Amino acid sequence: MPLARFLGPSGRVYAEDISDGPLVKLKQHLAEEGLKNVEVIKGTLDDPKLPKEVLDGALIVNAYHEMTAHEAMLNHVLTALKPGGVIVLMDGMWNEHESRSRDEQVKFHELAPALARSEVEKAGFEIVEVRDPFIERAPDRDGKSRWWAIIARKPAR
Repeated sequence: MPLARFLGPSGRVYAEDISDGPLVKLKQHLAEEGLKNVEVIKGTLDDPKLPKEVLDGALIVNAYHEMTAHEAMLNHVLTALKPGGVIVLMDGMWNEHESRSRDEQVKFHELAPALARSEVEKAGFEIVEVRDPFIERAPDRDGKSRWWAIIARKPAR
């Protein structure tokens, strides 16, 4: 909703989830706010069902670690972006788990930025910037974790 407000009536936001509950709540909030520039999409585990080459940017916050079919999802996001379009991934990481395998990290609902960066590059994106840490999470995790962000671009043709 903040993105929809920021972009205004001439902008377009695609809000995607694989669960009905969050989508129903979002539709209710959009109606209450009178926001009509958001298209709500129900995706699947391996496909966000986004239109091809229409997005200027994609933002994935605290969800990438949950994607079991992350390779397919990144490929679909790449296809949905216009050439030069940007993807931003933000996720969290417990410092003490960083050396563990991807599967072990995901069990703790986290992912190391180095793993995510490798996957983003493998999908065909160009890394613009890695911010690690992006936000320190000291208050609720005693300084033993952090948020990171990866900013990447779909190559221009």
